[in-house]
Amino acid sequence: MSKVAEAGGIVFRYDDPIPRFLIVKAKQDASHWIFPKGHIEAGESAEKAAVREVREEAGIESTPVVSAGTLEFAYSGETIEVEYFLLKFARTVGGGEQRESRWCSYDEATALLTFSDAKDLLRSSLKILEQQSDR
Repeated sequence: MSKVAEAGGIVFRYDDPIPRFLIVKAKQDASHWIFPKGHIEAGESAEKAAVREVREEAGIESTPVVSAGTLEFAYSGETIEVEYFLLKFARTVGGGEQRESRWCSYDEATALLTFSDAKDLLRSSLKILEQQSDR
């Protein structure tokens, strides 16, 4: 099985004092809610790919905060390894892939996210935000 490197973003913003997280419907199966992610292009860092993928898929510009962890799963005979970054919302730029997206509270995102490992990443990301005083 070959390994494919991807990057994704766990984008957050504050609706005082509540953090909200961006989730999108998956391209291949719109019944799944996921974090935006995609392939890392040649010469691109995982962090830059995560920011680009969020812009392309959701029309959102963001700035990296910290690495949030890596998930691995099998798809179409390949092992997909996705490095996720916690990204701070900067602004909406529009465009994107016209996929359905939502800004959710932690509880809403946890209820909607399809995969348990994504829920684990969200939980650890919330802990990081709770430890930060700067918003």
